[in-house]
Amino acid sequence: MPNQWNAKTGAAVGDPLDGHTDYVYSVAYSPDGQHITSGSNDNTIRIWGADTGAAVGNPLYGHSKPVFSVAYSPDGQYMISGSQDRTVRIWDARTGAAVGKPLEGHPGEVWAVAYMVIRPFESGIPGPVLQLETL
Repeated sequence: MPNQWNAKTGAAVGDPLDGHTDYVYSVAYSPDGQHITSGSNDNTIRIWGADTGAAVGNPLYGHSKPVFSVAYSPDGQYMISGSQDRTVRIWDARTGAAVGKPLEGHPGEVWAVAYMVIRPFESGIPGPVLQLETL
């Protein structure tokens, strides 16, 4: 169960976000601060309202093993998740629907995911780029 804390005082804020049935490995705030997303050992991703702590929609299913990492795109339109199943999945942050097929090819578990925006004048490639790295 993810908890929220006041960053200045360290005091707990509200009740734990109840819903996962096993360990939580990763949490991320949406860029607009409206949602909290978590990935768990129960193979699911869950989304809560940051202000209310209420579940937003149903759990996101797709990974066949624990979800170690979750992240939002800088514009908040997408979420990505990395799993012990060696895949990265992309999700529509508004609907929770999977976007495309899982990204496969990692030789091992995916422990961390992150978005990296490449500006056209820096690389010549327009738009956001999803960078995958194996550590």
